[in-house]
Amino acid sequence: MLKYVFVFLLISTSANAKNFIAKKCMAEHDNYSDIAFCIDSTRNENIRIRNAKQWEFLKENTRYRFPGQSLNKCFGRPKESVVHRVETTNNKTVLYYKNSIKPCIVN
Repeated sequence: MLKYVFVFLLISTSANAKNFIAKKCMAEHDNYSDIAFCIDSTRNENIRIRNAKQWEFLKENTRYRFPGQSLNKCFGRPKESVVHRVETTNNKTVLYYKNSIKPCIVN
């Protein structure tokens, strides 16, 4: 009965002879439980490596972590204010605006 459970686990992991991981594990091990463990651990290691690469990419390009910011080249950079100077007196406030604003420079 236990043998059939391991065969079911082997089939449920979609491991067949066409799969490279399954071929490698079937060549190395004879027991069904060892084959299933080898396939599962190899796949988990591949997933860990892929996730590590993805997090490394996201650390370098933080704008991809937020929806709608992937095309925003100025993401995370301070925005330039339109107001150049503010003067206040007793009865009024005067705002001086800049003549032009520099666009975000992409490195």
